[in-house]
Amino acid sequence: MITAAFTDGEMLICAMPSERKNGLYLAMVRPERDGLLVTHSVSGSTKQQRTCIKEAVACYYMWRWWKQRTKVTVKSASIVLQPHWIQIPVPGTVPDIIQQIGEDEWHAAEYFGCRF
Repeated sequence: MITAAFTDGEMLICAMPSERKNGLYLAMVRPERDGLLVTHSVSGSTKQQRTCIKEAVACYYMWRWWKQRTKVTVKSASIVLQPHWIQIPVPGTVPDIIQQIGEDEWHAAEYFGCRF
């Protein structure tokens, strides 16, 4: 489950709790020439790696909904959060949907039962 998302405008960085819930895994998804490049810091099991990568790619396509699905390349590397990355609502969550609707549509928050 993605708990936080960050961007620099082009790439999406997703933070997910580690298997033991004592740390975070980071996955960075960015467009490359002929597809997407996913860089991840998951050092857990192969199943955990696949899950994190799938969630990050799905989150990217929710964030950039107009992009066509393309080939995904994966590599493992250390990722360090950068101060110039901006935290955004996790794409596909209720707060994100409400934000996309716009400032004039705050009544939608009441419909979804959100309290801000």
